[in-house]
Amino acid sequence: MKKIALVLQRTIGDVILGNVLVKNIKLKYLDSTIDWFVNSEYNSLVEDNPNVSTIVNLKDWEDVLRRICMGYDVVLVPQQTNAIDNSWHQHEEYRHKHLLDFYAQRCDLPIIDRKLELYANGALEGDWSHLQTPTVAIHTKTLADVKDWSKFTELVKELNKKNYSVIQLGTKSDIAIDGATKVTLSLKEIMLFFKEKSCNIFVGLDSGLTYISAAFGTPTIQIMGATTNVTSGAWGNDVVTLLSEQNKECVKQRKGIRCHGILGGKCQFGGKCINNISVGQVLNEIKNNI
Repeated sequence: MKKIALVLQRTIGDVILGNVLVKNIKLKYLDSTIDWFVNSEYNSLVEDNPNVSTIVNLKDWEDVLRRICMGYDVVLVPQQTNAIDNSWHQHEEYRHKHLLDFYAQRCDLPIIDRKLELYANGALEGDWSHLQTPTVAIHTKTLADVKDWSKFTELVKELNKKNYSVIQLGTKSDIAIDGATKVTLSLKEIMLFFKEKSCNIFVGLDSGLTYISAAFGTPTIQIMGATTNVTSGAWGNDVVTLLSEQNKECVKQRKGIRCHGILGGKCQFGGKCINNISVGQVLNEIKNNI
């Protein structure tokens, strides 16, 4: 039996992709155990995966090197570790590929099963019965301003007019939107929220919560501007991606390279193309997919 170390420490979206990698590692190495080296704040994304033998939490890269020398037959390190890694999507070899494929190539791993999947044991605490149906969950803030859509407040107003309940998922620091029930949940609770079908549809951005929604089969609308679903974001039969025409043209001109603006924090062409996506477009997709 081969003993395999997978080093993929962060972030939410990347660790979710790691769950896809783990499935395919087991398909390549049929008789194997997998130890996953991950930062402790992401344990809940890994701990219930039946293909993972042990979770190893890390202190620093010296700790990683010390541990992986302890009897592993195969060591896989897809983790981005430097500036060149972080700009992987700018290189001809990868610019038409998803981040999942970039990680798989770094591991010399064929992707046989691409399905997004997560595992979460347990039940979500709390009473959600007071919410009207249909219920729309939203996530309004990422870690990069160029990926944020400015029209969620207007969207919630329109949803309220149509008697939808709106749940705003996010962190305590996210600005609460009038007309939405703001809920702050842990990662494990967010997974259980989607596993238990606590909403009818999710509207989000290029962020980890969109991956989680898609992984549990919730109808998902991802609004994208500074990135494209060619290289990032969730996928699946229940996932709809909204891209502005400006975004599509930018990607076309740059032969598939995702927005350069995300690297400098500001769009080179003078605006955030994500804001060209209208509330009407999002409402139409909600109506068509709920």
